[in-house]
Amino acid sequence: MIRDFYESLAFYTKDRKSLTNEIIEDIKRKEKKFVVTANPEIIVNALKRNKYDSIIRNANYVIADGIGIIFAAKLLKKNLPTHVPGIELMEDLLNRAVDLKLNVYLLGSTEPILHRAVKNIEEKYKGIKICGYHHGYFRNVESVISDIKKAKPDIVFVALGSPIQEEFISDHLSLFEKGIFIGVGGSIDVLSGYTKRAPLLMRKLSLEWAYRILTHPRRIKKVNTLFYFVITVFIVKLASILLLSQFLSKKQEEVIDSSK
Repeated sequence: MIRDFYESLAFYTKDRKSLTNEIIEDIKRKEKKFVVTANPEIIVNALKRNKYDSIIRNANYVIADGIGIIFAAKLLKKNLPTHVPGIELMEDLLNRAVDLKLNVYLLGSTEPILHRAVKNIEEKYKGIKICGYHHGYFRNVESVISDIKKAKPDIVFVALGSPIQEEFISDHLSLFEKGIFIGVGGSIDVLSGYTKRAPLLMRKLSLEWAYRILTHPRRIKKVNTLFYFVITVFIVKLASILLLSQFLSKKQEEVIDSSK
């Protein structure tokens, strides 16, 4: 199940700089792209729901945001995706947006947090062109779509959380002429200062997920999803070891029988 998923899903495997450059080239060509920043929660949802699975597979870029994605690829001996946290991709693109005078739109989080994020972004990225923004607690989808269309953004950062953000992008991408639409989860909360990233050491030790749970206990619900993901990967790995053992044992028996 999860092994087949890894074999058939094209994770991005080049380095972070190459990823940013490719996205910038898409923008220059006025193309329309859908970027998924995948973590174990997204993968589990895709495994459980066929429609969501199809949404992820139809994305133009699938980035390994969560370290769990890398862990599973190593354990299952699949091609290693590049680990690029969504917040870091967002920061890379904001830097390039300043240089190239690109239009940026932010969608997600609460209104106060969003306003704080916009203020912080404008202070940190001098000259950034934020052409529009809207909080994530909307009921009138048509109004939000209309607002994005009028703003004509080159990049739309969608921070509605999974699976909602991926479903939103997939359902409405065809309505736009151009733009890079990226699901960035809680990145707006981070840029606002409301949520802190893990200390650098914890990030280097691949423990950012643990820091998030410790500092935001409400995330404990997501532990169940992470646990399911890890157990599924281990079961698949164990099953492959057992099958290999049975195969080798059978071959050994055949060799012994043929030598008699």
